[in-house]
Amino acid sequence: MRIKLGIIFMKTFVVAVFLALAACSAENPRETYLSVSDGKGGARTLLRVAGEEPARGYEIKWRELKSREALDALYAGAVDIAGVGDTALINGRARGLPIKVITAWRITNENTAIVTRADSPVHAVGDLGGRKVCVTRGAMEHFLLLKAVEAAKLPQGAVDTAYLTPSDCRVALDSGAVAAWASAGSYTISELLRNKARILISGDSVVPGFGIIVATEKSIKEKRPAIEDFVARLRRARLWALDHPEAYAEAIAAETGTPYDIALLQVKRDSAEPVPVAGLEGPMREIQRVFVDAGVINTPIEVRAALDISFDRPNNP
Repeated sequence: MRIKLGIIFMKTFVVAVFLALAACSAENPRETYLSVSDGKGGARTLLRVAGEEPARGYEIKWRELKSREALDALYAGAVDIAGVGDTALINGRARGLPIKVITAWRITNENTAIVTRADSPVHAVGDLGGRKVCVTRGAMEHFLLLKAVEAAKLPQGAVDTAYLTPSDCRVALDSGAVAAWASAGSYTISELLRNKARILISGDSVVPGFGIIVATEKSIKEKRPAIEDFVARLRRARLWALDHPEAYAEAIAAETGTPYDIALLQVKRDSAEPVPVAGLEGPMREIQRVFVDAGVINTPIEVRAALDISFDRPNNP
């Protein structure tokens, strides 16, 4: 009983903190604030190094939150905008969170891959039957694993899946506790460059390569001019990064502590070209189908309702 009461107290406390932060952002009604959840080396770094930080009209309040924390903050109204994964978007909408995708960008997903040790007897996805594979549940690399197993025609349950964080998965692979790891981003590159890992399959031909940013419907209605400007700046910054990968990689390395060679390869492989939000409907339906079939997502959503295509208009470049 004490444990349950403690959990209830902590959840209540977290929501109260988010509500207090939201109230602080509204203290000055003459100034528009956009509260944006972002990770290290993400949108904030990109806007700064590309020279696209807003100079006037509104101010951005950056908050460094994990995906689940970002959803809680969006729900509490403490955050207007957040970068979240496809699964987080679907789960958030399914529980009644009024959020919509406002901008998207295409990535190659070459850094999303199933890797194994250099000395492993595993040489193809089909060899994973009866073996243990580590993955972060609900992440895009989990989608890759499910699709790869499906394509290899392995029977359901043939692969023993261990759900761990990326850091724990790396330890598990290095120690031999798992035969393979479905990884993503700099983790994949680090395994390739530092540990000479082998790729069984990469996501560039399997996984829909999109990154997304969402906003609450309330914020879209009340802060549209600022959000339109934010989206336009972010799109210009992503185009700038395509032509200046070295500068962007240097900024990421300085911000996150990631070695420069890893950051540079990640930027070059994940070159992010802005794409229309409308183009996400088909890929997101497939992601939802696979995760629902696997029991990762319990309640499907109407995908089209989660996309705000008004930001695709010509006057929102």
